[in-house]
Amino acid sequence: MSKELAELLDLELAWKRVKLDIPHHVFIKNPFEVQLLEADLTGYLDDLSARIRNDEYHPKPTYICNVPKGDGLVRPGSILSVDDRIVFYACVGACMPNIYETLKWSQGIVDFSYEISNEFENAKWLENLFIGWDKFRTMSLQKIKNGISYIITTDISNYYESINITTLMSDLKNAHTDDDIVNLLNSCLDRWAQSMGRGIPQGYAPSDFLGKLYFNSVDLNLRAMGYDHFRYVDDIRIFCKDEVEAKKALVDLTELLRKRGLSLQSAKTKIHKSDEAQIIIDGIQPVLQPIKKNLIKAFYIDNPYFSVARVDVDESLEQMEADRPIELLEQAFQEHFIDTKEEDFDKTLFHFLLNQLGKSKNDSAVVHCLKLLKTRPEETKYILKYLQSTDVINQIEDLVVEFLQSAHAVYPYQNYQILEWFGERNQKPSEDLLEIARQMAFDKSQPKYLKVVSRKLVGEFGTSADLERLESLYSELDDEIEKCDIICCLKNMEAIRRNSFLESAQHDGELVQIASDLVKNGVI
Repeated sequence: MSKELAELLDLELAWKRVKLDIPHHVFIKNPFEVQLLEADLTGYLDDLSARIRNDEYHPKPTYICNVPKGDGLVRPGSILSVDDRIVFYACVGACMPNIYETLKWSQGIVDFSYEISNEFENAKWLENLFIGWDKFRTMSLQKIKNGISYIITTDISNYYESINITTLMSDLKNAHTDDDIVNLLNSCLDRWAQSMGRGIPQGYAPSDFLGKLYFNSVDLNLRAMGYDHFRYVDDIRIFCKDEVEAKKALVDLTELLRKRGLSLQSAKTKIHKSDEAQIIIDGIQPVLQPIKKNLIKAFYIDNPYFSVARVDVDESLEQMEADRPIELLEQAFQEHFIDTKEEDFDKTLFHFLLNQLGKSKNDSAVVHCLKLLKTRPEETKYILKYLQSTDVINQIEDLVVEFLQSAHAVYPYQNYQILEWFGERNQKPSEDLLEIARQMAFDKSQPKYLKVVSRKLVGEFGTSADLERLESLYSELDDEIEKCDIICCLKNMEAIRRNSFLESAQHDGELVQIASDLVKNGVI
């Protein structure tokens, strides 16, 4: 590494992008990290830049959290250290003009996922995600309307986990990316790989861009072979004039993917006639659109000049005030979720109805959502957001605790989501909930990310004995951020004892010193 490499990396912009992704993109959020870094961000980034310049930066191994994704399956969510995240975002940020030029031929034409902004200095480097997905759907339906007879629908098995790092680095070089950037990125990805030479970390925007680049040669080759196809991440549709062409296309696609170490999911790979494909591509829209239109009609029922045909339905719903037509929402939720079979569950409709009910602070779906914590753990984020909006947390806390104590709470990641949610309320939890947090905070078998949010709850609302136990944990830790977490959790310890401890710990690193100062000054 060199001075030239350090100058290529815009660490300040990278941090802005890291921070922008934290609320919505990443799987795990450290409760104190942003505050710690931004207490002296310039000094922190200068130190990281110096380590890169002096060849003293070394990526750490990634930590994996198993994130539920339905049907009892999990996806490997990656947890990178803050140093590694900033370097990752900076490396890919330095590549963005090259990646953009390489991929611009396919953006919104073949590839509809994560459309890249050409404002390379803007922290927001993605266009609107919903627009891309909607175009993927509507343009696919237009193909059917134009007379396409057969459509292949398929996706890739374990896409991000299967990406060959050496091949990806070759793709970056072919895009005329600076060699020093490629070499640094290569060393990072090799360190973070879950299997030898394969896999990029899931849960970070830079991986989405690298994933797009990795698939570019497949897109180019399909087009060169004369095939007409669309793609959203690893969800692929090939439009064919007859069944013979469809069968040949499937063989050619399989061979193209094999060269890149990828394979199709056999259970999701089908050749459909156009009428069958239309039902699949339309998905829940034939059900969802009438619900949206009926909501708008009911809201504007007293306006004789209103016509639903003249408005943008989604925009009108966003502008609608809190007093939405509750009866229609309750009826739709009852019909499509409470009164239907489990296998008919549709997440798009579920998210829409929960969002609308939540904006109206309507609690009619609360009981059913609590049941879904057991059967649909992948929906936990949306369920918790809805519960938060309805102001019923105090009434349902015992039921959530009952779930955490049950045999169904098998996913540490789901437990993390729930305890983080309670911690963000800044309200004293019940003794039963605090006891669960206490058990997880001091259980060495629990994953680090779960222990961190549990310790925050215990530090905020626990006893003096809990604080002593947290203090004793400090000497067992090697990671500086984790040490900082402990220090931040000790803010409620008796001041003289706490400050004496902080005085002895202040030489354990610059971030530890910052954490100590923030606690002593009452900032945290």
